[in-house]
Amino acid sequence: MDINIYKSELKNMSEEDRKKRIKNQWELVTGKQLGPLTGYSSIDLQWLKHYSEETIDKMINFEVKDESMYETLYKYASKHLEDVAFEYLGVKCTYRQLLYNIDRMANALGASNIKENDIVIIDLPNMPEARYLIYACSKIGAIANPIMPTTSELDFEAILKNTNSKHLFLMEGLTEKYSKLLEEHNIPRENVVEISPIRTSAGILKIAGRIKSKGKISEYDKYLQKGTGTTATLVERKSEDIALIEQTGGTTAYTTKGVSITNGNVYASNFQLSNGEFNFQAGDSLLDILLPSISYGASFEHLTLTNGIKNYMIPTLVKKDILKKISKFKPNHIMMGPLHLEFITADKKSRNWSFLKNAVTGGDTMSIGLERAANEKLKRNKANVEVEQGYGMSECFGAAVCNHNGFIKEGSLGIPHILTTIGIFKYNEEKDDYTTDEEVRTGNEGEICVSSPIVMKEYLNNSEETSLVLKQHRDGKIWLHTGDIGYIDKDGYLYITDRIKDLIFRNGFKVSPKKVNKILQDKIGYMIEDGIVIGVPDDIERNVPVFFYKLKKEYEEYESKLEEELQSIYQSGILSEVEIPKASVMLEEIPRTGARKINKKEIKKNYLENIKNQKQLRRIM
Repeated sequence: MDINIYKSELKNMSEEDRKKRIKNQWELVTGKQLGPLTGYSSIDLQWLKHYSEETIDKMINFEVKDESMYETLYKYASKHLEDVAFEYLGVKCTYRQLLYNIDRMANALGASNIKENDIVIIDLPNMPEARYLIYACSKIGAIANPIMPTTSELDFEAILKNTNSKHLFLMEGLTEKYSKLLEEHNIPRENVVEISPIRTSAGILKIAGRIKSKGKISEYDKYLQKGTGTTATLVERKSEDIALIEQTGGTTAYTTKGVSITNGNVYASNFQLSNGEFNFQAGDSLLDILLPSISYGASFEHLTLTNGIKNYMIPTLVKKDILKKISKFKPNHIMMGPLHLEFITADKKSRNWSFLKNAVTGGDTMSIGLERAANEKLKRNKANVEVEQGYGMSECFGAAVCNHNGFIKEGSLGIPHILTTIGIFKYNEEKDDYTTDEEVRTGNEGEICVSSPIVMKEYLNNSEETSLVLKQHRDGKIWLHTGDIGYIDKDGYLYITDRIKDLIFRNGFKVSPKKVNKILQDKIGYMIEDGIVIGVPDDIERNVPVFFYKLKKEYEEYESKLEEELQSIYQSGILSEVEIPKASVMLEEIPRTGARKINKKEIKKNYLENIKNQKQLRRIM
């Protein structure tokens, strides 16, 4: 069989034939029907064998609806008004209160002349107001853009330029940090609202001694009063309309890209999580330590609120505190990162965690050693679950791949969700990239690509970057080229082996070494002959940026001065906390390849060997 001819035929396949093909593939891979497989994963769909026939039928009959995030929430909430939606700092919020607070915010947004498709920046931690704002924006047809409270000034400026947003909700204390930028972008002070994470001002929680506003901006309570006597009208939105903007880093300097997530993306993601094999049920509970500015967090938060899963909302969580939170709340589901797992595995106490149904980790890959240790710890703590590692990116709302309890393979990232197809595509030797649509056979390495209704619409106002990652293949599908190298095994499990993109994943956040390096070079370039930022393994943070440099001859006696300048850069706020290099290392020579490119592999190897030798020396002494 010529696979390319077959894919061309797929392009013209009717919807009815498409449904029949999926059911046929399920029967083939489960052995219910005899017949050959092609050896290509995007065709064979061998992961379907892990799903029940009921789940397959739901998948086949799935249709994206013209339904906004607010409408999905309202459908569930209006039928369960007295049930608890979430708990925050010890205070419970029912669905009745949730809808009330969303509507109150929507009224205020409308009274502030925020219109359909206006972008609203939400720079808040994990707190109720962030939810109210996202759903209120959805109700009136505006677009929510949640961002990290740790966003650097440089990235904040890029976001302001890209979104042209004139309405901002900031965590208390950030207005002063961004004051110059707000002025330069002509954002009226009345459009900037500070919110305290320790006093939720929708009437749910009041704590004496909150930080007072300095009067430079409108207070949140006063802002809500704008909507008094008005009623925001529900704006009907299409599935292709943008619901959220999620920021993501990139590999080029000075870049943060706005990922345009549509209502259809959100609806499809919610369907996958609700109808897969995760065992999410109404009445369950989730320990929510994720930010809405991370698509992984936003998708699971939407899942819980629209499926009756009580959400224990934690505004900030020191990694070691996760043990206390699990013991206190006894959640059925935990969504976390590898660092949280390390604290769990280091715990010496025996605990009773029999209440756990899912322990999901994402944001970064975990080692097989950590996976084994975590599973052993869960078993000792009487949890009848294993760690479920997932794979996704901001460009895929939620996650594209995940292990599920009952079918987990050690070292893998799991199998594709029910609406998602993964393909592995060949390296293009002529162009020296992985942007081909020539698929490799199952078991072979190539670029991981995703085809799914959860894949973003575009990068906001950035058609050039969009065209680099979203490509139509000969099967007629739009595929997201992830920039990750990996393979799929015969059972449909995905493995990552390398990254094309020169990104550092630190504590679940993306760091562009090119961006950090350019900022450093712009400031201290006059002192150095060359320099490069490289991601290296770390005992605590797993992967950290380290700055390697060679001083110019005339500055070789000024290493201490360079270090002082670096510290000044780090303290200026131009870099976010995760972007700041953990170390700076002076090299006598910077090794290069035969093509005269900086040899990053050799630098990293020598650095790690030196660290290892230092540790051994300390043990001897």
